[in-house]
Amino acid sequence: MKLLAGANCTSLLICEGDTRELTMESFLARGVIKLHTTTVSGEKIRAIGISKMRGTAFDEHIRPFSIGSSGIQVAADEIALESFD
Repeated sequence: MKLLAGANCTSLLICEGDTRELTMESFLARGVIKLHTTTVSGEKIRAIGISKMRGTAFDEHIRPFSIGSSGIQVAADEIALESFD
């Protein structure tokens, strides 16, 4: 982690597994962003949530997002999703 921080670049560590589990990577990282998926009434819903971001305030709600021709769009005005807890 020191090597990555000293390289003056943005690094992404991608981990798979149970999102409720505290991992060494999430403990050491400056920020943790979690991607979620669920199915509601037969429709697949993708959502994003920030669990940790050192040194700055952040939105703690899980927000739905979509991926389209204009990129990733996070639905900031929608009610936070509770079904991902």
